[in-house]
Amino acid sequence: YDVRQPSGVTVTGGLVSSINDLAGSNHMLQATGSRQPSYDASNKIAGYNAPAFDGTADFVGLGSSLEIPAAGDISIFLVADVTNVTGTIYDSLISYGSDDSAGTWQMQRNGVGTTFPWYMNVSAGSYPGSITSGNTHGLHIWELVFDFTARTWRCYFDGALKYSNTHWAKLPNKILKFFTNRNSDACIAGKFGAALVLSSVDATTRQKAEGCLAHQWGLTANLPSDHPYKTSAPTV
Repeated sequence: YDVRQPSGVTVTGGLVSSINDLAGSNHMLQATGSRQPSYDASNKIAGYNAPAFDGTADFVGLGSSLEIPAAGDISIFLVADVTNVTGTIYDSLISYGSDDSAGTWQMQRNGVGTTFPWYMNVSAGSYPGSITSGNTHGLHIWELVFDFTARTWRCYFDGALKYSNTHWAKLPNKILKFFTNRNSDACIAGKFGAALVLSSVDATTRQKAEGCLAHQWGLTANLPSDHPYKTSAPTV
């Protein structure tokens, strides 16, 4: 999912109905016009037009449930620009599932106010954990790694590990959503750049993905000083 690409989005009348899966057919959809993000030259990321979510109702979700690999390992990357947070404590940037049943989760704001420190709200299988503190507005790389083999899940922010915890249950196949919570009623204002879902959780693959995204979106300054791809993009 990459809005820099000509086929990256489907737009009608300045509204995005689909952020397209460039590697398959599980597109991020929003069929309801009043909940579709806007798309025009006034909303850009790194010089590219980007879907803009209003923080009130807009969100997108996969058209079909995410297929968790048999091994249970999966990594989720999101390049997003969070612009404003004024709603409830349940305002979420990434969520998984449509209720609070076992295996669902959401990356939501930690507390109230207009800044957006984060924590993970995970149902039946782990505990909420603080990911970041302070103001996290702006363009960043957000990462969630569910390592079923090692029975852990980890959260990264611009390539830096921020939190890890035990994760004993393999994730069920659920709908992955962006810019809203599990119930689709607590949304975040911001812009979508790219998303990547991998069936690998090893450090080498993760760092290559971070390096590619950072160089593509002008975020190399945000990477840790010892990141292997801080100065040069990886070869893929």
